[in-house]
Amino acid sequence: MKRIILFSIVFLSMFGMTSGCALKKENPFTEPPTAPPSSIKTPANRPNEKTLIEPSVTLLFDFGDDRIPINFKVQISDVKIPLLWSIMQEELTNKGIALEYDDYGRELGVLITKIGDKKNGEDGKYWQYFVNGEYAKVGVSQYGLKAGDAVEWKFTDNKLKSKN
Repeated sequence: MKRIILFSIVFLSMFGMTSGCALKKENPFTEPPTAPPSSIKTPANRPNEKTLIEPSVTLLFDFGDDRIPINFKVQISDVKIPLLWSIMQEELTNKGIALEYDDYGRELGVLITKIGDKKNGEDGKYWQYFVNGEYAKVGVSQYGLKAGDAVEWKFTDNKLKSKN
C-alpha cells in the first residue's frame, strides 16, 4: 500500500510539474499584450525625451477693420538668414496678397506702404509691426527672425500697443 501511495504521489507531482510548465510557456506566435492607454508613453509623459520641432515663426496681418486677421505659420529652418522682410515678401506673394513698399537703401531699409487693400495714410492709419507683443525697434528689412517669434502687422494709428 505504501508503494501505491508513493507511486501516486510521484506520478501526481510529475504531472503537476509538467502541466504547470505548460501553463507558463508563452506562445511566440501570439500578439504581445497591449498596454492600457494610461501607461503608453507620449512626449507629455516622457520629460527627458525631446520632441523635434521645426523652427518656425508666426506672421499675423490685422487690417484694422472687421475682417478676420490673416495668420501664417512659416518654417524658417531652410533659410540661412531669416530676415522678416524676405520671409514676409515671399509669403504674401505666394498667397496672392498685394504688397507695396519704398526701399530707402541699405541704411534706412524698406518701408511698407501697402498690404492687401490698406495703404498707409488712410484714415490716419499706418502699417506697423510688433514682435512678441512689443513694438519693433528696427525696420522690417533689418529684423532677423528667431524661432518662435510671433510677428503681428497692424494697420493702426496707435503705435504703442499690439492690441486695440
